[in-house]
Amino acid sequence: MLFVSAMSASTPHDLEPAACVQDPAPGQRQRNRNQSQRAHVLLAEEDSEVLRLLSYALRRDGHAVTEVRSGEALLRHLASTVADSLMFEPPDVIVSGVQLPGFSESDVLEGLLSVGGSLPIIYITAFNDRELQAKARELGAIAVFRKPFDLDDLRTVVLNLARLQRDF
Repeated sequence: MLFVSAMSASTPHDLEPAACVQDPAPGQRQRNRNQSQRAHVLLAEEDSEVLRLLSYALRRDGHAVTEVRSGEALLRHLASTVADSLMFEPPDVIVSGVQLPGFSESDVLEGLLSVGGSLPIIYITAFNDRELQAKARELGAIAVFRKPFDLDDLRTVVLNLARLQRDF
């Protein structure tokens, strides 16, 4: 079992990259997704180490990953995909920290609801705030992971969401 912690200092051995993994081109991404049941994940996390670990693990699973580090960048990216879906491929799932630079917890939750619409959202939080977790679920979160969490659980939820997106 692999646990992700905000305090982790190094990448676990089983996630060390053997080679540089790059996301495919947008047209190729669609063909690959149909064949492999993988998703386009919009990943928002302020902690660089956690962002790098999650991004690498999801890419290793075959998902296309777009990384952002702030609430503003997250909402701007989502607005761009809504405004121009031919230029920017919309994500299939959003994995986001609840508190991102420049935004309060409520700003992130409500901003994603207004811009992201019906996209499945998975939240990550370092806080054990039951009210915040309840609000996240009330606003449509598929799951709320509290740090430290089991990376395999997150990977499983993303894979299941990718399968659901493919089936619909």
